[in-house]
Amino acid sequence: MNPQIKTLESLIARLPGTEAGKQASSHLQEIKMLAEAVEHHRKNPDEMKSEKANSLVVEAARTRLMDAIQKVHVRINALVDAESKALDAQQIRQANLVPDEYAAEIRQVYRSLDESGRLDYLKKAVARGDGAAVAAIVNAPASVTFLTRERADEYRTAFFASHAPVDRAPVDEIRTAADVALRTASTI
Repeated sequence: MNPQIKTLESLIARLPGTEAGKQASSHLQEIKMLAEAVEHHRKNPDEMKSEKANSLVVEAARTRLMDAIQKVHVRINALVDAESKALDAQQIRQANLVPDEYAAEIRQVYRSLDESGRLDYLKKAVARGDGAAVAAIVNAPASVTFLTRERADEYRTAFFASHAPVDRAPVDEIRTAADVALRTASTI
């Protein structure tokens, strides 16, 4: 068996057993079948056809494979993006990182502090798990909070890590395995 096809089989077998992993596996199985067809046509030319005709059959099979790789790449990226968004939503719900009816007052107090007081206020809100206070600040425009978008994202990430950790490994595994599988298949 072709080593690239063995690599595809190995990558498919390593996908997580999640629903997204099963969908990705199904898409990659399609790629594997098309790769096997290319390999079959390459190794078993039709004796009734000329060399040129056989090379056209191989090229047509390879074209189908390349078209499928592009389509599967789009599907898997959409699948991974949807899974990532679902994890983000789960994390927000779990962390309760949403501003409440006191968000304006929280920002007013926050803005009244000097720079070190603002940073201390935000660090303490993260540490005590006050999602409403953190959300009121990190979700507001930078002009209101004096925080750059990057800095707000750092506090948001720290809050999630402390109060609502989510296992993103299965999604990362799908993305990595699919990228390697599709690159491997494109070399067949």
